[in-house]
Amino acid sequence: MSLKLHRIIITKKELKKFNVGTDDHCNFCTRPDSILHTMLECDVSTSLFSSTIKWFNDVHKLNVSPSVEQILFNLTDETTSLTSIQKRRLDLLLLLMKHYLYSCKVFNKSPNIFELQTKLQLQWKIEHYSLT
Repeated sequence: MSLKLHRIIITKKELKKFNVGTDDHCNFCTRPDSILHTMLECDVSTSLFSSTIKWFNDVHKLNVSPSVEQILFNLTDETTSLTSIQKRRLDLLLLLMKHYLYSCKVFNKSPNIFELQTKLQLQWKIEHYSLT
């Protein structure tokens, strides 16, 4: 599978390129920022992903280990051992995790696993009630 991100998410790299920003350094680790760095290379991001997936596994008594492609593109259909509810929750987790991480970068805020967990649990409750 080809990893093509269509450059629709703006990072400090693009802001500097178009003379809107003054630097292109990641807000979390000070290495050069890009969408690939944010989602795959930044130690803060990968730590958040890892902690969140571990938490998901603990909550659901699972051992899910999404690939890079699954994380980037929400390809949870390939995870056949999950129930439909677990798949929906994993889909939501991957989507909200990326949104949360990007929001933290935009607002120059450090990610907090407990804040993300609270947001996820709220969304799971909302989804549960919307399906009933």
